Amino acid sequence: MSVQPVKGNKLKIGITGNIASGKSTATTYLKAKGFTIIDSDAIVNTLWKDPLIIQELSAIFNLDLKDSMIKEQFKQDVFHHETMRKSLEAYLHPKVYDMIEHQIQASTHHVIIDIPLLFETHYEKHLDAVILITVPKDIQKHRLLKRGLTSEQANSRIASQIDQSLKMKKTTHIISSTLNFEAFYQALEKEIDKIIHDNT
Repeated sequence: MSVQPVKGNKLKIGITGNIASGKSTATTYLKAKGFTIIDSDAIVNTLWKDPLIIQELSAIFNLDLKDSMIKEQFKQDVFHHETMRKSLEAYLHPKVYDMIEHQIQASTHHVIIDIPLLFETHYEKHLDAVILITVPKDIQKHRLLKRGLTSEQANSRIASQIDQSLKMKKTTHIISSTLNFEAFYQALEKEIDKIIHDNT
């Protein structure tokens, strides 16, 4: 895989997949290989620590989100209320993508962007290619339960995302996270190499 600094055609490669699909395993490996990794979840976590954003969200949802318990309950509730979740996403997503764009511009390497809701937000149109990490639903739920979620919480998070089968129709770069680590990493390198070769 090419991880040398690039001056001209700096590629923007999205990595996505439904919750607990194995995206973090992929990006951790690619980061160790020298790629610039932009983590949208980390950006969201940073935004949640911004006092101005907390103030604005408190006004939007008529809640005191400065209270940590109320804030954490709110984060759980949005998975059960589609209208609430869409309002939150409408507020946060433009800020997230502004920060992603800033990090892209700052990079001198090809950029790997980890975005769980990539297809949900139609962000693929801004990218050169998308790698989709897939996972069977039973394994997906098992992984969520191991993270400490209840069965209801796991089901809500799974249901809040576009069905994996629909996402598989949107890209030809698909890797199953059921592979053993060695095979998974080999498949990841193969797809990255193919994307770089086809776009440079």
